[in-house]
Amino acid sequence: MVTIAINDDPEQARKELDHYVRTFYGYPLDAVSLLQACYAGPLDGCVEWLRSYWNAGARHILLRVGSLDAATQLGTATGVLDNIHSGGFQVAET
Repeated sequence: MVTIAINDDPEQARKELDHYVRTFYGYPLDAVSLLQACYAGPLDGCVEWLRSYWNAGARHILLRVGSLDAATQLGTATGVLDNIHSGGFQVAET
């Protein structure tokens, strides 16, 4: 499972993800990201970050939207999936 917050402004994405993990876990992003895969930044960077997991052998990647405003981020998560599919990842549909 990876937790993502997508924003063209990496600092804004990081703030949003930090707010999410503090609310969800009660700990700051710096602590949570030591134990869990977390990404905050632009969409293209997220796709490349996920590709590194794919290239290392991961074949099942669960995306968790790291935002308390999930409706806004959900469209962005769809963009991540679209880029993965068009970018050469061989992802099985379920």
